[in-house]
Amino acid sequence: MVFSTISAGAFVILLAVVSPAAACNQQQLVRSTEAGLEPLSVSAQEIGMWLTASSFSGGIRFTSTMDGHDLRLDITSFPDHAPEVGSVRAIMQLGRLAGSGFERLLLVDGQKDLFVISEADLRNVGCQFTWPSKTQADPLLLMRQLVGAIREESTGTSIRELSGSGLLMTNTQAMSIVQDVLNEAWVASARRNDNKVDTPDEDPRDELATIMAPGIHAQARQVEKQLVLSGL
Repeated sequence: MVFSTISAGAFVILLAVVSPAAACNQQQLVRSTEAGLEPLSVSAQEIGMWLTASSFSGGIRFTSTMDGHDLRLDITSFPDHAPEVGSVRAIMQLGRLAGSGFERLLLVDGQKDLFVISEADLRNVGCQFTWPSKTQADPLLLMRQLVGAIREESTGTSIRELSGSGLLMTNTQAMSIVQDVLNEAWVASARRNDNKVDTPDEDPRDELATIMAPGIHAQARQVEKQLVLSGL
């Protein structure tokens, strides 16, 4: 047998190469002691169910399916009380937890393909993202990186160029893109489908509390004032 000619050391190396954990660059991986945050620990096929069941979902419901080398993620319910950043936060969570076996993440509305993110770009952000505890990785910086990596599926171009001078402008524009571009296309039908959804109990450790406030988007637009956020 060919297998018998492979040394024990070479077999260990082979396992390291094909192991799902190898998809998280060890230099970029932010480790966490929180239960359930082991990278690539959730089947890609089932990541939608995991995101829906998470205490940090804000009541948003997701479905996920594999289509060849594409992982398709759809939002089927987006209640009024859910934070606007709930959509992009879920993508960042997926980037850390979803198992291997896909090359692209497709953000879809039913059968319509809207946006695409390469697995490499997704892991670059997701492997650094932890919750609810804050770490050395700035979640707003990660959000900006993710928004910059999202492409229109039909054209392959950025959904909107991030520009402006200074951290405040960049954060403001990134949040504007999430709400006015990403959510307008990806979440709109889920809002229409969602009439009455009970508000879930919020995890008291949720570091997203500051960005969940209804007036946070308006506050972020006030460029002359300092934007103070503790993180996603």
